[in-house]
Amino acid sequence: MRIYRVLCRGFWRSLPVAISREVDLALEAPEELNWRVKIESFQSILHNLIDNALPLWARVGGQVVVSLEETADSIQLSVADDGPASAC
Repeated sequence: MRIYRVLCRGFWRSLPVAISREVDLALEAPEELNWRVKIESFQSILHNLIDNALPLWARVGGQVVVSLEETADSIQLSVADDGPASAC
């Protein structure tokens, strides 16, 4: 299964929460990536990041951006929101 497809599934899975909080959920990723990943692990990481961003940190009416970037030797998954920063 392509990584982009896994991202889309995670994205769609999170839409009901985003809609209920009036959060703009955006996906930024190339459709073609030639990386092998453990799908279950990747999905788990993706879901945890989005699930933490939406209800905990994204402000009502805010934005959460899920992005995946490819470098020469890795891929980088990030989930960014415009809510208050955590001071840990």
